[in-house]
Amino acid sequence: MAVLKKNLERLSHCLGTVFFAITVLSNITGLSLKGNDAMKPTRAELRMVNLETAIVVRSMDNLSWQTENLPPVTDHVVILVVGYDNCLFRERLAYLAEESNATIQGRSVRIESCRTLEEASKSVFEEKRIIFVVLLDSVSHQWDMHGFPMRKGLVVFGQGNSYLRRGLTMSSIIRNNRLKVSVNLSKLKRVNVQASDHLLSTSQIFTQGR
Repeated sequence: MAVLKKNLERLSHCLGTVFFAITVLSNITGLSLKGNDAMKPTRAELRMVNLETAIVVRSMDNLSWQTENLPPVTDHVVILVVGYDNCLFRERLAYLAEESNATIQGRSVRIESCRTLEEASKSVFEEKRIIFVVLLDSVSHQWDMHGFPMRKGLVVFGQGNSYLRRGLTMSSIIRNNRLKVSVNLSKLKRVNVQASDHLLSTSQIFTQGR
């Protein structure tokens, strides 16, 4: 547990470094982190994204997929981030995955993104290498589990309280200003994915559907 906590702190420190670099680059080039007229994220929101991306990276080592639901080991798998991303979730996740040399059962990992659930549904249906989808809070109002292709080997992670108990395999929630992650074991089993005891024993995780 102490090693896990230390690793999480190291990942969060790395995220702080990359976000500072992105901020400087954006200021130099005249780009805006908020993308359009939306408000800039708060420090609390950025801190939560740090923790959420660290949990996604940790899940790569602590979830196991059936071989038939993965591409050949010589190929790569895809994590797809969906929604308007004012907290730079995709960039932070990509940085962590690269820094930690993350793989999923020997396969390299690519981080991709799209803006809408409609795009995501089409991509998931057509691209079997997508095995993990992160739904950002910005698309929570569009989410309908019955309209999304929930195939074998696909883990869907929802960001924020609005996804809790809405049919996802994993979701993050805020309780007493602390981040917790819900893992629905029955839904993981339904898509042929198993969570390790190591992941389930961490203090940030609570389970449903045993």
